[in-house]
Amino acid sequence: MDIHYSEHKVKYAIEKIKREPGLSEEDRNAILEYILKLQSQGLNAGRVVKYAYSLIVLKRHLKCNFKDAGRAEIEDLMRWLNSSEHTAWYKYDLKGILKRFYRGCAQGLWTQARRSRQRSRGLKPT
Repeated sequence: MDIHYSEHKVKYAIEKIKREPGLSEEDRNAILEYILKLQSQGLNAGRVVKYAYSLIVLKRHLKCNFKDAGRAEIEDLMRWLNSSEHTAWYKYDLKGILKRFYRGCAQGLWTQARRSRQRSRGLKPT
């Protein structure tokens, strides 16, 4: 019995990602794939929801797509985060979530998409 309605919260978070106006299609797909990856790793629903909403907050303050963000854009994002009114723990959580998101994307989300695009163009994957 789910007294906290965790599965409902996950479905609502996924719907929010799909409806979020500031997300590009590429970012939306990357976040949704990452959420699916977290669920397949066995993270509980509450943690998955926290990751989803945190990535939306971070993207609202990132001036480009997640994939296109370089060092300067990430430093701007961290400058905003460090100067914000949020608690130290929340800042710590957002930094960790962003780091794990990029690590997860580097381990396969974006590289798989790039390989499939290369195969469709007849190029050899790198």
